[in-house]
Amino acid sequence: MVSNWLRLVFMYFFINSVKYIALEKENQLKESMRMMGLPGWIQWASWFVVLLLMLLIPVTAITIMLKVSIFPNSSCFLIWSFLTLYSSSVICFCFLVSVFFNKATRAATLASLVWIASFISLPSGAPFWAKIVYSLLPNPPMGFGMDDIIRLEIAGVGLTFQTLFKETEMKNPYSFSVAVAMLLTNILLYLVLTIYLEQIMPGKFGVAKPWYFPCTKVFWSRKSSNDSDSLLEPTERSRYFEEESQSRASGVQIRNLRKVYAGGKVAVDGLNLNLYEGQITVLLGHNGAGKTTTMSMLTGMFSPSSGTALINGYDIRNRMDDVRSSMGFCPQHNVLFNELTVREHLAFAARLKGTRSGEVRSEVDRYINRLGLMEKARAQASTLSGGMKRKLSVGMAMCGNPKVVLLDEPSTGVDPTARHALWDFLHEEKRDKTVLLSTHYMNEADVLGDRIAILADGK
Repeated sequence: MVSNWLRLVFMYFFINSVKYIALEKENQLKESMRMMGLPGWIQWASWFVVLLLMLLIPVTAITIMLKVSIFPNSSCFLIWSFLTLYSSSVICFCFLVSVFFNKATRAATLASLVWIASFISLPSGAPFWAKIVYSLLPNPPMGFGMDDIIRLEIAGVGLTFQTLFKETEMKNPYSFSVAVAMLLTNILLYLVLTIYLEQIMPGKFGVAKPWYFPCTKVFWSRKSSNDSDSLLEPTERSRYFEEESQSRASGVQIRNLRKVYAGGKVAVDGLNLNLYEGQITVLLGHNGAGKTTTMSMLTGMFSPSSGTALINGYDIRNRMDDVRSSMGFCPQHNVLFNELTVREHLAFAARLKGTRSGEVRSEVDRYINRLGLMEKARAQASTLSGGMKRKLSVGMAMCGNPKVVLLDEPSTGVDPTARHALWDFLHEEKRDKTVLLSTHYMNEADVLGDRIAILADGK
């Protein structure tokens, strides 16, 4: 009875937690933070801390209620610790369930069905091994643990530190200590499965790794892929192509990059291109030419159907984490946190890129001034105009002094005066950076481009 009541209490929390975690993935916030250099484990740790803090108050209230009305002989601390451990298990189970969904509404619907299914009880007299297998879900260990506390209360001793590891008179092999062990096991199991599954099935956005990736040499080696440069073929040469620089370092090398969507549509068809340090290379093309798809493959949002690219010497096929650590990216559509201010966005991006804490403020102030965002420095992102959001996204891409910067139509929605100021800003920032900028404005390409690559129908 107590366990079923607790299941109902936690049901709303479970469904909504899965929903909002999936919503972060649906809105590209998750992958965008990864592109800014946020390690996956930090992202999950932040969710864990936030959700656990949300549960501590109701868990404390439930503990007091149980102590006063049902478990008078039991230790209040042990009951609270058990419920907190159960809460941690539920949170980690939320992580695992959310991995399978890309849409928040679908995640919430199926999460409710998963939770309702956990109300099914094993028949009385079920063997011990069946209880252990059933306990791989988060609710059964809590139920079995509560049942053992009730038996201890009936025996007149309750759950205390003296009775914690003792069996009741009924000689129940599934004691309270076994329930605790199963909750701890589940927490570890859910976390490992979550981290593994999100690598091999990242969803709509992200590059999937092979199922055996923990057994590959690349997974254990931190060596740069620079020694594979010799394997790349030179770019195509003809009278339509400008002679490439021999004096500048090549920050990005794209070779035979190809993307074919479901249905056979070829978005990018064998793209070959070198990008050089200290230059802005403009990718010029009409809408649907393949510019955004190219950017998405270079940043790890989509996996290429064939071909590859080296960014700072790292292959995008198997070293995307290393690629992202030295890359700044401004997506075509603004990916911002509505509740954060302009200053907080820039500080967040700077810290993710490894800027020292003592230098963050000066860097943020510099970009706020250079981008003309002084009057909106403390305004939330939700209150900004479309043009200001674009300037903020460009500033976030530049924070932390990344070696490679990708800007996907950065001036879209910016008024003509602000656009010219943005061009001046990019000219100043390109020093020591390899910049790839996509646009469909010919005048923008002419003003900004040290080199211009024209893309049409993915070629």
